[in-house]
This record gives sequence, structure tokens and C-alpha cells, in this order.
Amino acid sequence: MDLAERDAFDKIGVVVVEDEALIRNELVEAFPHYGFHAFGAEDAPSALKILEAEAAAVRVVFTDVHLPSPMNGLALGRHISKTWPWISLLITSGYGTPDPSHMPERSRFVLKPYKISKIAELIKDMIRLSPGKDGDR
Repeated sequence: MDLAERDAFDKIGVVVVEDEALIRNELVEAFPHYGFHAFGAEDAPSALKILEAEAAAVRVVFTDVHLPSPMNGLALGRHISKTWPWISLLITSGYGTPDPSHMPERSRFVLKPYKISKIAELIKDMIRLSPGKDGDR
């Protein structure tokens, strides 16, 4: 990635919601190399706390479907879509693709395992195609 492209994404927040600490930490550590500011959350309540404090800076939430109770990744995504409509959702699972009718608005799905570089490109595409909080891209 060239410097101009990295600068374009430098202040873009991405929340990673993953209960597997190794995967979550690897993504949070790697995302700044792609120009993102990454926040890590182990479950839906932790993600919601981050969003309550940082929602204006967040453009994408990358969540696993299977999270500890009380809310799975799909329910979290639906809540985010209603509460913060400018935030796009990238959803993942190692157990197959969810039924499209269960997917939240403005969401895409990627099956595990995946390459971090592929996830970074998907996030960039989502940001390019979706207006932010103030209608900016």
C-alpha cells in the first residue's frame, strides 16, 4: 500500500469482535499496517462499549457469528445497523454461511479461514462504497 492510500484510511476505525484471543489480537495488531485504527472486543457487550465511546470514528465492525452470550455476531450486527447506521458490517464464521435473511443490513460475509490481507481489502471496499456518519466516503 502506498503512503497516500494508507493516509486515506489512517483514521478509519475498525472494531474486531472475536472471542478467540489469538485471532482477535492478530487482527488488531495487523490492521494498523493496512492503515486502520483497530479496536478489539471479546464479545458483544465489549464491542458496544467501544462503539458508545468511539462510534463517530468507526466505519466497520468485523465480527464472528459465534460469540459468548448474551448476543451473537448477527444480533450484534442488527443492533449496530439500527443504532449506528453509517457503520458497515463484515461478518465471519468457520461454520458455514448464514442464511441471507439473518444477515444485518450493510453487511458482507467471509468464511473462515481467511487471509488478513483479504479482510483488509474487503474493509477498504466497504468504506469506499458506503458513506460515513456525515455522508463522507
